[in-house]
Amino acid sequence: IIYGRKRGDAAAAFANAQRVFALSPGDPENRVELRHLAEMVQDFESLILLYDAALENAEPALQRALAWEIAEIYDQNLRSAKDARTYFQKVLALEPLHEGAFEALRRILQDAGEWATLRQLLRARVELLGDASARRDLWFQICALDEDLLSDVPAAIAAYCAVLDLEPGNARAFMALERLY
Repeated sequence: IIYGRKRGDAAAAFANAQRVFALSPGDPENRVELRHLAEMVQDFESLILLYDAALENAEPALQRALAWEIAEIYDQNLRSAKDARTYFQKVLALEPLHEGAFEALRRILQDAGEWATLRQLLRARVELLGDASARRDLWFQICALDEDLLSDVPAAIAAYCAVLDLEPGNARAFMALERLY
C-alpha cells in the first residue's frame, strides 16, 4: 500500500490494499486505508463489491463491520439512501441494538416520510431495550407517529397504554388518553 502511496499512485495503492484485504479481510487498519484510497480514486463501487463478496463467508462480527462500512459508503459518499438502508438493516439483523445503524435507519425513514415503516422500526427496538425510561421515551415517539403522522388513533391509544404498563402513573399518557377518548 505504501509503495503506491510513496510513488503518488493512489490507484496502485488501492489495488495493493485490495490484495491485502483478500488475504486479511478482518484487518481494520487496511479497511480504513481502503476507504481513504477509494475516496482518492473515486472508486467506491469497487470497494463495495469487494466488501460485499467478503460478507457471505465472514464470521458475524466481520459481517457486521463490513455491512456497516458499506452502509456508510452508500449513505455518506454515494448518497444512496435506498442502498444504505439495505445495509443498515443487515447491521441490525446481526446486532439488533447497534445504535448507529438504528439512528441512521431512523433518519433515512424520516427523510423519506415512511412513517409506517418507521413505526415498525421503533416497535422492534422498544422490545429489545432493557432500560424502562428508554422504552418509555420510545413509546412516546411511537405515540406521536401514530397520532400526528399516521392519524391512527387506535394505535396511538395502544401505545399510550404501553407507556402506562411501564409507568402506571404517567400523567402525560393519561392526559393523552383522555384527549383521544
